[in-house]
Amino acid sequence: MLYSPNSKSIKNDLSKYDKSKEIVFISQASINMCWARKLCQYVIEKGLVPVNYFTVYSNFVHELASLQTMIDCINTLIVRCDYLWVFGEISEGMWHEIKMCKELGIPVRYFSIEKLPEEINEITEDKAIYTPKFEKKMKEDLSFYPVNASK
Repeated sequence: MLYSPNSKSIKNDLSKYDKSKEIVFISQASINMCWARKLCQYVIEKGLVPVNYFTVYSNFVHELASLQTMIDCINTLIVRCDYLWVFGEISEGMWHEIKMCKELGIPVRYFSIEKLPEEINEITEDKAIYTPKFEKKMKEDLSFYPVNASK
């Protein structure tokens, strides 16, 4: 709880929090939503603050508002973060998050989650794997390919 009822001032409580702590947006495919809490834990253990779509809005996000409104909400969160960390196979939605961050100069890091729950391993962008459905779409529509063309 942020505010303690025993506190004399909210400002006193807020002063003990580190406002300079960096924030990471966790990018993951919906197929991996079951790992959302584990990925948040990983980011916390690295000393950073996680923001995860599936923990912020749950998997019933489509019931809250239109798809475009929810995309706008997620993009607003992403641009306020210091980093984008990409976990697991890259879906089309993730690809758009990566592209946006690269255009804005937000650092992007990639992680393999093949060995979860035991370990998460950082990988280079060229080792990133795409979901089969999106990889097929990328090959059919070359405007999507390659992701790292902006380097």
